[in-house]
Amino acid sequence: MKRAPLITGLLLISTSCAYASSGGCGADSTSGATNYSSVVDDVTVNQTDNVTGREFTSATLSSTNWQYACSCSAGKAVKLVYMVSPVLTTTGHQTGYYKL
Repeated sequence: MKRAPLITGLLLISTSCAYASSGGCGADSTSGATNYSSVVDDVTVNQTDNVTGREFTSATLSSTNWQYACSCSAGKAVKLVYMVSPVLTTTGHQTGYYKL
């Protein structure tokens, strides 16, 4: 089955520019911090794993780890808000993933 990427090479640079939320779905800091700086991640999720109850932990360049979890009802989704730096100049489908 083809793998669908969730986040590819995401660099969050502001303390308030990125969050995930939608009812019971969201990303939670395991350290309780609200600083989103220095987060770099490449999360690829199999379609079979993209279901309610699955959790994924993402490492950062700092000591903070993020856990992606979805406990919302079927048909809901996690809403990601992000900022990248440097600005990506191209968009579209490239080699099996979408470039943000």
